[in-house]
Amino acid sequence: MKEEYSEMECEISVMEWITKCYEEEAVLIPVREEHFIQQSAMFLTKAEAKQQIELNHHHYSERAHTYVMLAWSAPKVEWLLKILETLYWAKI
Repeated sequence: MKEEYSEMECEISVMEWITKCYEEEAVLIPVREEHFIQQSAMFLTKAEAKQQIELNHHHYSERAHTYVMLAWSAPKVEWLLKILETLYWAKI
């Protein structure tokens, strides 16, 4: 099969091979894979992000994965970090 497949140069050759092997009418259906960033999600740790994907896998494709976006020069993130740094944790 690998030897035959490597000789195929175009979709016509592929269709001929499929028809020959399966003895049925075959149809090519074009598919477009789209990649996008989930804008409404932010996690402080990779573990949290992975858990979100695992628990809600039915909302994501099988190829969903975590990624990193920098928060450098982001005023709201700077504000949050300042709060966390100056919070007196012993009182909590």
